Amino acid sequence: MDLKAWLLRRAAITPYVVTAPGGTATRLAVEAACRAADWTPAHSPAAANLLVVAGRFEEPFAAYAHRIHNSMPRPRLRVDIPGPDTAADALAAAAERLRSGDSDHPEPEPAVHHGGDSHAGHTGHDAHEDHMGGMHDHGGHGMGMALPGGLAMADRAEDRDGLRLDVLNVPLGPVLAWWPAGLVVDTRLQGDIVSGATVSVLEPAVDTESFWLGPWLRAARGEQVSTGEAGRWLVARRLDSAADLLAVAGWADEARAAQRMRDDALSGELWPQPRNRRPLSGQDGAGAAAASRADFDVRLDRWARRVSRSRLLRWSLRGIGRIPDARGVPSGLAGDAHDRLRWLIDGLVGVDLRGELPLEPGGFVAAQMRRTDWIIEALPALLTGAELGEARLIVASLGPDQQARTRTTVEAADG
Repeated sequence: MDLKAWLLRRAAITPYVVTAPGGTATRLAVEAACRAADWTPAHSPAAANLLVVAGRFEEPFAAYAHRIHNSMPRPRLRVDIPGPDTAADALAAAAERLRSGDSDHPEPEPAVHHGGDSHAGHTGHDAHEDHMGGMHDHGGHGMGMALPGGLAMADRAEDRDGLRLDVLNVPLGPVLAWWPAGLVVDTRLQGDIVSGATVSVLEPAVDTESFWLGPWLRAARGEQVSTGEAGRWLVARRLDSAADLLAVAGWADEARAAQRMRDDALSGELWPQPRNRRPLSGQDGAGAAAASRADFDVRLDRWARRVSRSRLLRWSLRGIGRIPDARGVPSGLAGDAHDRLRWLIDGLVGVDLRGELPLEPGGFVAAQMRRTDWIIEALPALLTGAELGEARLIVASLGPDQQARTRTTVEAADG
């Protein structure tokens, strides 16, 4: 065995996980498999050797993913995982390919391109992480003269202090870790300050219902759904949003703890099961489930207290993305990024996780649709004037669910 092969067999697998529009369920399976393998996710493509695309996709998302993959250092590999059932096996196979050296071959250019993706992948530091091509002509958004290699010369404009600075058009998303699936924010940067932003949303390749609204949509169709199931999905959704914000803020350990509890809340192994389910060794099924649920409650309470009481986390999120508490602002969005994190955590208390009464969907789905619409409309103003690193925190603290606005979700909500 030569030295290169020896090093490859012992190399750490560092995945960069991104979510295609509509790929939430697949992402959860991917994250669980990465944790089971004890892989540490990368914060940027430059630090990764495995690009994982969760969910089905088509153009223009495919072109974004292609550029990000080509920006990664070698050895590198990309694995596309269309559904949750194949996640663990696909990741294990990808790890074996990386360690065997079967990854150092150029990837062919895709046959179809997004109109504005003639740019180079960006591999800069974390504050500018993951966005495609920090200097490129994105759809003709006012970039200046072309330079060799497909780069672009920056325009100039006055900043907020009246100084003439370079202006770069930099897209955030859709191929970003811990980023709302399908969201694209085209920013105009002067230095590291966002001087303007436009927001668009990519449609999923397969029009499906919102993953996070599943229990309420099924109840609206007349299916039997318990209040406990809905409560567990609500807790899981809040933990997922908190995990994204904590990960972007650099709190990896607490983010992973939130992800584990999120998966436990959704797990059929933890909550009431059919009577013919095999009990755990040494316990009857009911006793084992009760013990697991009690442990879940303890872990959730300890995690919530740790995160809520952290002065450093409060300091790092204070004043970022402040929203006035005005009429029409959806619940939980007023205040700054730390206020929104506290709202997510406070909302974990007192949720009925075990109720057996039938769920009445009421206006919950419609409220989530309005919430997503409000966030998408408000984002340009919220991001303007923020530093680029703060922009990521603002988006993570808002956590819009674009799938709440898909045609299938809207039709299901309307009955």
